[in-house]
Amino acid sequence: MRLTLPWRRDGDRHIFNQYVIRTPRRDAVMEALKAARIGCEVYYQRPMHLQECFRNLGYHAGDLPVS
Repeated sequence: MRLTLPWRRDGDRHIFNQYVIRTPRRDAVMEALKAARIGCEVYYQRPMHLQECFRNLGYHAGDLPVS
């Protein structure tokens, strides 16, 4: 399974309030984590640029396709 993990420099330390991974198989990964009793969730249900608090920036659905 292909995962993209958070990047950090060698020697850096981090407490990871959120540990974000990227995978084309999100639902399968979440099922496996939950089966192992590891908490997980989709933290932002919609991309940041489409959230109400950022509406004034003028972005629309499709403007930032990677997000």
